[in-house]
Amino acid sequence: MSNNAPMNKAGLGREIAVNSNDILMRTIGGMSWTTDDVIRIKSAGVGLKIYDDLEQDPMVSSVLMKRKLGLISRNWEVRPGGKKLADRKMADLADRFLSGEWGLGFDRLCMGLLDATLKGYAVAEIIWDYVDGFMIPVMIKPKDQRRFAFGSTDDLRLLTPESPLYGEAVPDRKFILHQVGAKSGDPHGRGLGYQLYFWVFFKKTAMRFWLIYAEKFGAPIPIAEVDETMLPGDESVLLDKLSRLHELAAVTIPKGTMVKFLESVRTGDATYESLVEYCDKMISVAVLGETLTTMVGNSGSRALGDVHNEVKDTIIDSDADLLSSTLSGQLLTWMTEVNYPDARPPSVWRPRQTREMTEAKTVQEKAAARQSRLNFVNQALSTGWTPDDPSASLDEMSEGGWSRSDQISPTQFSSSDGYAATQQDAADHLSDQLRKSAAPITDDLINHLRKLIDTSPDLQTAADRLMADYPAITGDDLGQMLAQALLLGAVTGASEMIDG
Repeated sequence: MSNNAPMNKAGLGREIAVNSNDILMRTIGGMSWTTDDVIRIKSAGVGLKIYDDLEQDPMVSSVLMKRKLGLISRNWEVRPGGKKLADRKMADLADRFLSGEWGLGFDRLCMGLLDATLKGYAVAEIIWDYVDGFMIPVMIKPKDQRRFAFGSTDDLRLLTPESPLYGEAVPDRKFILHQVGAKSGDPHGRGLGYQLYFWVFFKKTAMRFWLIYAEKFGAPIPIAEVDETMLPGDESVLLDKLSRLHELAAVTIPKGTMVKFLESVRTGDATYESLVEYCDKMISVAVLGETLTTMVGNSGSRALGDVHNEVKDTIIDSDADLLSSTLSGQLLTWMTEVNYPDARPPSVWRPRQTREMTEAKTVQEKAAARQSRLNFVNQALSTGWTPDDPSASLDEMSEGGWSRSDQISPTQFSSSDGYAATQQDAADHLSDQLRKSAAPITDDLINHLRKLIDTSPDLQTAADRLMADYPAITGDDLGQMLAQALLLGAVTGASEMIDG
């Protein structure tokens, strides 16, 4: 206790750099305001709705959905928080709950919380009820982020008609808050909307000019030459007719008026189409980290596509870990506190596909390399070569020195490091052991039958004696030995498969 006292006096046991004294945060009147410049400057008071509008763009909607569905499509598993009985019971309850036993749509909940990917944070409200002896969230509803604000201590507050600016405090264990990309402690997070806004703006601008450009090429600009005697009113009528010329099949003009058409001529390689395509590529890079799984175009290869796909999977791995952390740290922790207070909270995770595939590939490669070394050593031993160090491991022996012997060695290297007793494989070795161990039992049985036949005056008497003795010949000892041999054979086979 005395050793910790100086540390506590120095303030090392508490957070000092908090939002309330952060010179980079906008904390006014006990409320924390977002540091997102796009929302503060460009939203014109609509707040996060400016990011909702981004999803009207087909490319934004497509790549966001691909990223979300890439996560939702993965399997998930619940892991106990400890080894105690209460820990396992709580993990079982969590698994039943997330599997939908009480009506939860887990994928739907995850999809709602993944709205934070675009907007920085997402909120879902829990409705609790006592069901089947447990306190269970019978319903979890995603809510519009614009209905919430944050206090200077990062506390979530609900904006209401009575308090539309500062909001009201919310109860504990009531709202799940999922945050992504939090920068400088901003509880609002930092979603992809911050990056996508300007690329969508540039794309819309390019599209607008592209349409004007297409109209000019589709309908040349008419130019009328009039004489000075035309009245101003007649000139206005003529101008109106010319402006609508692309909609009309014919038009009448005053006598003496000459009409010409100005063709739009454009040179250079830059096009509006290429600009729109470039904006789409940047949108794909911002969301997925790559382009080939979305926009193949005229270039690219399968190898490059695999690399791009790995980049996308890595980003989805990160999303999955972050969402699992939120669900484990809030939802499952709260369920543990109200149902098994003595248990450690379980966790829900989605295994990383890329890592699992890489590990499986590594295991296969190691097994193939080990088999190759094993074949080399066995071939050398069977052709009369002897290792300089017979006690070396398989790896050391395959790379070490060898010498030629006059007599072919009957010894071979087994799948595990060291020597086996003979060239025979494990199955032959076990069968030899069984034959030797069972010899006394089978010899006694054969000797008994031979004595029975030798002491009988004829075959009929021997057959009668054999039928009389048959119930007493059980073979229990031999059966027990066979069972043990079969068990040992199964264990040996499994061990060899594991060793590669």
